[in-house]
Amino acid sequence: MKQALIVVSFGSSSAETRALTLDAVTADMKAAFPDMHVIQAYTSEFIRKRLASEGIDIPNLPQCLEQLQAEGYDRIIVQPTHLTLGEEYESKIHPVVEAASETGTVIAGEPLLADPNRYPQVLETLLQVFHPEEGEHLVLVGHGSPHRHNAVYAALQEMADRGDLPIHIGVLEDTDWPSFSDVEERLRMQQASHVCLAPLLIAGGMHIHREIAGEDNDSWKNRLQRMGLSVRTCLHGLGEYAPFRELYVDMVRSLSKR
Repeated sequence: MKQALIVVSFGSSSAETRALTLDAVTADMKAAFPDMHVIQAYTSEFIRKRLASEGIDIPNLPQCLEQLQAEGYDRIIVQPTHLTLGEEYESKIHPVVEAASETGTVIAGEPLLADPNRYPQVLETLLQVFHPEEGEHLVLVGHGSPHRHNAVYAALQEMADRGDLPIHIGVLEDTDWPSFSDVEERLRMQQASHVCLAPLLIAGGMHIHREIAGEDNDSWKNRLQRMGLSVRTCLHGLGEYAPFRELYVDMVRSLSKR
């Protein structure tokens, strides 16, 4: 059987960020599935156009599917690196895969946090890679969704609380929640004094270096410090950590058995 795997991401215009995160995920997929033809696709047209101006051609998902189907692949797995069922997934991945899957050759993967059954393993992996020290609280900052509330973050927080884990989750989007204020209230109630601030983002890039840990007064780091907290920052996107990338490999492994 002629099989292919499309690793589809939002994308990154930073060569360093791409190499450390999105390219690393793809490399792990190639190593794990040597019998599959593994390629990347980006959903952000802005990033694709910017890279094209630099001579870097990364196709979008419809282009990838059209090419692979024309080349006669019997089975095509589409695995997003997106964390949640947010706007990008709903508008640029789900409808494309749904239409293509009518041919019977396309198998649709889903964002990592789409299934609550994965939450315990995700939380365990987050604690493993960020490794909060004794007495330190782990503050994770995700993107959030601008078009509607993304319930995933609150659900992940609820599971962390049930496990009595020192984890607090917030989002950057002003129209979504849990907000910084929600995280601030949680930290005050738990009388936290030391915090590890880290991104709940695969690549992060600008979000990490500006909005989360930047020097601007409104960055999460500075706002936490103004609360009187000692803040240790982690500037690495989740895609930089092999244990986290393995979660995606496991999802594709399950899909490949269908």
